[in-house]
Amino acid sequence: MKRLIVFISVLTMLLTACGSAETKISADKAKEIALNHAGVLKEDATFLRTERDSENGKAVYEVEFYSKDKKEYGYEIDANTGEIIKWEID
Repeated sequence: MKRLIVFISVLTMLLTACGSAETKISADKAKEIALNHAGVLKEDATFLRTERDSENGKAVYEVEFYSKDKKEYGYEIDANTGEIIKWEID
């Protein structure tokens, strides 16, 4: 019985990982969306991180960067639609 539970748990994790790995936009596209929204040119940005994550069961990209004028931008972008879910400027 324990083996069956372990097998089902591992299988569930693998299927979840495989299913969540597919997105309609790339990390580079998410960066482009954030930069366009911020009005910052790519050459004027220093990216701190771009990570794929899950928010309320939805695949998202978290994008953070600094602009040339030292403003910090943070974006959460839907990894399938490219919609900006959240954004902030510090």
